[in-house]
Amino acid sequence: MRVKATVRQTEGKYAIVESERLSACEGCHKHAEGCSVCSLMGSNKVISARAKNSIGAEVGDIVEIETETRTVLFYALLVFILPIAVMFVLYGTAGLLGMPEIWRYLPALGGFLLTFLGLWLYSKFKVSKKCDAEIKAIIEKNKED
Repeated sequence: MRVKATVRQTEGKYAIVESERLSACEGCHKHAEGCSVCSLMGSNKVISARAKNSIGAEVGDIVEIETETRTVLFYALLVFILPIAVMFVLYGTAGLLGMPEIWRYLPALGGFLLTFLGLWLYSKFKVSKKCDAEIKAIIEKNKED
């Protein structure tokens, strides 16, 4: 996946880049007013990321960054599919253990919520130390030089 971004800071062979968040809500008439889905996604439209800077981009340059599609799909799978899968597995397991139907929802909901806690910890301690993005091209050099 390739995205246009602006270099905000350089750190040796890495750079901190900012890009505008791509959203499925862009064409929605509620997007201007705000809707519950957009609120859940966060109101910040700018995403900051660390990218490999092997081509020597400088602060202020507009660049094209690339992240492998399989990496993006893996993270989407973790965030959107895993919590629901855990919820169904725990609901089914509670049923196999003979729990009344009304009580099956508690482990299902607990598993759903704990999955997000696990994803947050995974993101904080594992993903934040990785560098999945790389600057592939300089689209426009900083004109203030």
